[in-house]
Amino acid sequence: MASRKKKYVEVLTPRIDCFSQTQQEVSFADVLSYMSTKTISSNDKEYIVKIYKDCLDNSIEGIIITGQNKDIPPKRDNETGEFSALPVNVHREKLSYGNAFLYDKKLNVLFYERNKNGCFIDTLAKAFVQIWNSDKENHKDIKIQLDFLAILRKGEYERAVRMIYYKEFNAEFTNPTAILEAMKDSNSSLYGFAKRCATEAAKAKSDRFEIKMSTFGKSLNKEGLSIRMMKEHLKSVRQLLLGSTKGNVERVRIKGYSTDPDNANSIQTIDLVADVFKPFFRLTSKSLNSDLQETERRQEMRKVYNKILAEVKSCISNE
Repeated sequence: MASRKKKYVEVLTPRIDCFSQTQQEVSFADVLSYMSTKTISSNDKEYIVKIYKDCLDNSIEGIIITGQNKDIPPKRDNETGEFSALPVNVHREKLSYGNAFLYDKKLNVLFYERNKNGCFIDTLAKAFVQIWNSDKENHKDIKIQLDFLAILRKGEYERAVRMIYYKEFNAEFTNPTAILEAMKDSNSSLYGFAKRCATEAAKAKSDRFEIKMSTFGKSLNKEGLSIRMMKEHLKSVRQLLLGSTKGNVERVRIKGYSTDPDNANSIQTIDLVADVFKPFFRLTSKSLNSDLQETERRQEMRKVYNKILAEVKSCISNE
């Protein structure tokens, strides 16, 4: 039986800010349609957007094809140990990788295959914006900015805000400047703490900073950390996790009691960073591939979509 490898899928909401002199709105479906079959060059790689026919209702299905013809590793002879170049004509040929995707136009949700050798979602956003905005003939008066926001599952966040005793709050961030920029216009309850910590981190040339509050426990602190403040902090970090700076939120852990605080067994630890959709499909693993397994990728992506669609709808409808 052929082995099968896991391919994780990101579940995201495309957010487009449109800067138009004609008041025209641009949807992600518009951007995908415009980018179809175009070749995008970025960081010594080329990306092609391929959209399929006969897609699911209200959906766009396709694949991002990544081509690479620089820094190609050598092959090694197991018997002699000698290295030699792969037989690739770098002037005409490229190593190719794929990221399957399915976009639900009605929900504005993108299911995107994660492939470390392919196109990362942030790279895709930057490339789309660059190509769209540089088209002076068709988009002279319509510029866009594109972000992909993670969709969070409801369970852990709702459990966290229902706690009746907070023993510990611990949040760790990277890129202090980006975090401060994201917080400053959102009335975030964490902004004051973050500003002080980030300033000191910058002085120390640190790439990360941490905010931690804790009690010695209910025996010495009967009320625990302020429930009102903790709920405000949870709201602040959730906004960060839903935004473009989600990658800079390393850890958000809350420890406390959601039932009777006198019951020592009821203490719980909740990790909000882990509270995202992490679906995956399995792709047949081959020693040598002659294609991008597009049919299999498409079928497996549809299975993921159908499996979690109801939960995704629930999360979006109540945000």
